[in-house]
This record gives sequence, structure tokens and C-alpha cells, in this order.
Amino acid sequence: MLRYVGKRLLQLIPVLSVVSIIIFGMIRISPVDPVAVILGGKQTTPEVIANIRALYHLDQPIPNQYVLWVTGVVRGDFGQG
Repeated sequence: MLRYVGKRLLQLIPVLSVVSIIIFGMIRISPVDPVAVILGGKQTTPEVIANIRALYHLDQPIPNQYVLWVTGVVRGDFGQG
């Protein structure tokens, strides 16, 4: 029985990896700009927008964003609510 559970847990790793890539990809292809959502439609300066992008790592390449996102999820950091 212990061998069966161990085998199932090992099979869970690739499944979770694929699901995380799909979820991250769906978030990234969304037509909504995350900074616009954060600002709530308020007009602001380009400097403020750049600061928000830097704060949330939106100015980094997508692979880096994915690694940071997965690292946060593993730590239990699901973002601000």
C-alpha cells in the first residue's frame, strides 16, 4: 500500500507542473492589463505604471515571471487579495 501511495505521489509532480504552466499561460494571455486592474481605471503617470510593473515583476521576461509565480505558490503566497 505504501508503494502505491508513493507511486501516485510521484505521478502527481508532472501533472501539477503541466497544470501550473496552463494556469500561468491563461493568466498571461488574458487581454486585461494587470496594471490597469490594479489602478482601477485611474489616470496616472508612466513612472507610476513602471513602478507597479517593477513591484509585481511584470517588467521581467515571462520565464522569470513563471519561476517567481511558482516559488510564491509553493511558499503559500497567492498574492494580495
